[in-house]
Amino acid sequence: MKGFVRSVVKLYAGRFYSKIMEASGTGILTASAGKGRTAANSVGIFMERGAVLCIFGRESPHVGAVALAVPRPSLKDPRRLSATSSVLTVVGHKEDEIVKPLSEEAAKKLNLTTVVVAGLHVEKASDRDIEALKENAKLSAEKLVKTFMRRWK
Repeated sequence: MKGFVRSVVKLYAGRFYSKIMEASGTGILTASAGKGRTAANSVGIFMERGAVLCIFGRESPHVGAVALAVPRPSLKDPRRLSATSSVLTVVGHKEDEIVKPLSEEAAKKLNLTTVVVAGLHVEKASDRDIEALKENAKLSAEKLVKTFMRRWK
């Protein structure tokens, strides 16, 4: 699976896609955070009117939860952006705790409808491993958003 993901990223992030990215503000980016079994990798697809962020770990990448966030004016202060989100979680998974806040934060920062998909798994994870995975997922997603904002927004 790891080789497949790398091949897909290279294919689309390579020559074919670079011209489209520059011309339209659309792009595919990758990021990672952390080391070892608690590292998180992410791929972001940024389009004119939306973004999709996929976050996965090194052990057993999968789909554990999906969140869709839509930016909107804050109910407390309409001059500020907020976001409304919906989440789907695979039974027995806890990635909803990751995708909901990340999708809302990205939607606010980008002012784009944003989908976040996550599948992070560490065999026999301790509480410390789980916290490290959550933090690394957050950091890798933040890297994607910051890079996109610098390059195309």
